[in-house]
Amino acid sequence: MDEAVSGVRIFSAILIAGGLCACIAGIFTGDAAPIVLGAIAVVSGLIPAVFAFMAHRKTRS
Repeated sequence: MDEAVSGVRIFSAILIAGGLCACIAGIFTGDAAPIVLGAIAVVSGLIPAVFAFMAHRKTRS
């Protein structure tokens, strides 16, 4: 179970970092599409990160 939680955390971190980079690139270029897609990627990374955190806490109890 710990390996799966670790994998989800890594995947979430990559999604969040990529989304933030897309948002920053969209801001510098003035294009709205990377900003929107980056925000979606960040939210898509935060949701599994929260679930992984809760699962990690449950396995430690």
